[in-house]
Amino acid sequence: MKKICALALGLATVFAAGAQNDAKSLFNEGKQAEDAFNKNITSAITTGQMAPEHAYSLVTAYDFYIKALPLDSLPDAKGKVKPAVSKKIATSFTNHVKQSSFTNAAIFLYQAGEQYPKAYRAFMIAGDLPRNPLTGKDGQAVHDTIRANDYYNAGLCAYAAKAYAESAEAFRKSRLADPRNVDNFVYEIASYQNLDFGGDEKLKEETIHAAAEEAYRIHGASNIFIFNTYVNRYFNNDDIETANRILTEALQKDPANGNVYLLFGLLKNKEEKYAEAADCFRKAGELSNVYNTLLDACRQLNLLGKVQLNAINYDAADAAAQKEAVKKDYFQKALEIANKAKALPDANGQVNSIIDDINYSLETYFQ
Repeated sequence: MKKICALALGLATVFAAGAQNDAKSLFNEGKQAEDAFNKNITSAITTGQMAPEHAYSLVTAYDFYIKALPLDSLPDAKGKVKPAVSKKIATSFTNHVKQSSFTNAAIFLYQAGEQYPKAYRAFMIAGDLPRNPLTGKDGQAVHDTIRANDYYNAGLCAYAAKAYAESAEAFRKSRLADPRNVDNFVYEIASYQNLDFGGDEKLKEETIHAAAEEAYRIHGASNIFIFNTYVNRYFNNDDIETANRILTEALQKDPANGNVYLLFGLLKNKEEKYAEAADCFRKAGELSNVYNTLLDACRQLNLLGKVQLNAINYDAADAAAQKEAVKKDYFQKALEIANKAKALPDANGQVNSIIDDINYSLETYFQ
């Protein structure tokens, strides 16, 4: 047993000594790469151009340094920890944080068409490094909005390359650093929607909903994409009570939000409260200036108008008055909303089809 222990101790000593040497070797490799960046950065800032291999050499240096750091903290042959390169790496990291070197490297890489993965990596390091303990007070001095912008740019690089796992992580970090930027949430959710969760649809739904819920908590119902994504879960699961509560709360905070009225109308349709639904669609058409909201409002009001028209008892004494009310409150109102939608710069052919259908009803049933 003693021989085995002695052998194990001997191997540990050899490993520790080798690790120390590896830390120095890795540092030297990193330093060589870092020098390639440092020798070119001054002229690059002046000219606005840097060769992509020189820009990315800073990322290469960072990778070597990160590998060297844990090895530099291992005990030597005498069981003592004598870091040889950690202080130099800390100085390097701090200097690059102060000089925004990784952001600059990322910009040069982006301009050279190396958006992903190279510019992405540089932007991500630019966001991460200021909160590395090695950068101390200089790192803490970098405001979170600066870091958020680096993460955001990283996310755009990855999203354009359809690297959705990477873009989701970048936008998640960006919104944690600066939750006031609603676009962080939009792109994070969009990344999750495009991401393959390995067939785990429940995990995907939960992840999307959690991000949308956090976005709603901060931004309310102001962003249609986020709010619709948040409420969509309750619609799909027929959770009428929760959907009603959220929509009511949203209108209390933002009573002029046409999109919330549209969603309320769709919810009332689910509840088969068609008169209330129609009121909501008319209100959505009155308040909104968003093409898709107006398009859905006039479409739904047109459909409800047909239902109301078919429900009239033509033997009743007030049948003519009922018919005139349907014409005014449903078809003519739907046409008014549709024309409002058509006047918007992003209008497309869908609204023309709805206008044709409304006009057909008006010409056929109300002459």
